[in-house]
Amino acid sequence: MPTELRRIVFTNSELHEALDANLAHGTAKFPSASLDSVRFVDDRENEIVVTTSVGGDTVETVLGTARVAAALIKFCMATGVRLPRAAKKSISLSGDNLALDLRIAFFAKAPPPGKVE
Repeated sequence: MPTELRRIVFTNSELHEALDANLAHGTAKFPSASLDSVRFVDDRENEIVVTTSVGGDTVETVLGTARVAAALIKFCMATGVRLPRAAKKSISLSGDNLALDLRIAFFAKAPPPGKVE
């Protein structure tokens, strides 16, 4: 069965905008600084570290990948990027940027009754 893979890569400024808009509910906003880098905490890839800098200070913020994925999906919806509902969604690194990966499996049609292929 074929599978379609689509990758949406976010620049650091787009990632910062998505996090700032969608993670600031009732708490302090995401640090308003330049977003320098993003990486996974470890091989389990269930948390990411976002590194920002304000002046000369570097701040590392650890976020769960589910929260980040939700922020990126909301960002796509707000900016008109269409996402298929049925796609399996995951986060990956693409160079120095964060990406939203979408996988869609296509199911072959069953042959008509009595027909053998």
